Amino acid sequence: DCEENKAQGNALYKKGDYRLAKAKYHKVACQIDGIRGLEPEHFEQLEQIKVSCHLNFAQCCLRQGEHHEAARRLSEKVLKHDPENPKALYRRGVAYTATGFFAEAREDLERLREVDEASAKDADAALARLKREEAKFKRSEQRSFVGKL
Repeated sequence: DCEENKAQGNALYKKGDYRLAKAKYHKVACQIDGIRGLEPEHFEQLEQIKVSCHLNFAQCCLRQGEHHEAARRLSEKVLKHDPENPKALYRRGVAYTATGFFAEAREDLERLREVDEASAKDADAALARLKREEAKFKRSEQRSFVGKL
């Protein structure tokens, strides 16, 4: 049932229906949280499904251009158990950029480049966006400051 709901979420994501995809991913995570008394190997398998759902939910938030805080929190849940998870580092870095936490974003994206060479291109693109957003923020602050003089 968990895998079926996750697959449905993936299909909805591919169609661009991020709202319904998030609902499916959330349902799976809740189902897994409610399961008790499993053998360790089954528990690990379900934990991997839950990690995937957290990452997919975070990606849906980022695709929607909203709920950046939720994307950050879900990425942090993954990073708590797997501090070098490339997708979680990327998604948290993007969420930090969107919410103006530029130093934190830079730290995650540079860490991503260190832990996963295959993600270097994505990290570089996200770092370039970060630099643009940071410059835009500084210009905005300068204009605001000049207006107060």
